[in-house]
Amino acid sequence: MICAKFVSVQDAFVYPLPSSRLNIYLVSGMCTAMCPVSVADVTHKCICWHLFAQNSLVVDDETFCVLPLLH
Repeated sequence: MICAKFVSVQDAFVYPLPSSRLNIYLVSGMCTAMCPVSVADVTHKCICWHLFAQNSLVVDDETFCVLPLLH
């Protein structure tokens, strides 16, 4: 598979536990270079949701919330 990586990967929340324990992340800054990834290295199928800018109804095109799918 060919994938793009994100420059910044961080927890979406830290309370009551870090979101990374649930494989939920905030990501931003998609790299322009594409990287090959083995299918054997894929652990979850995920969805990336655009986030709204803080206190606004404008979509932030740079930041996404990544959530794992259960199937």
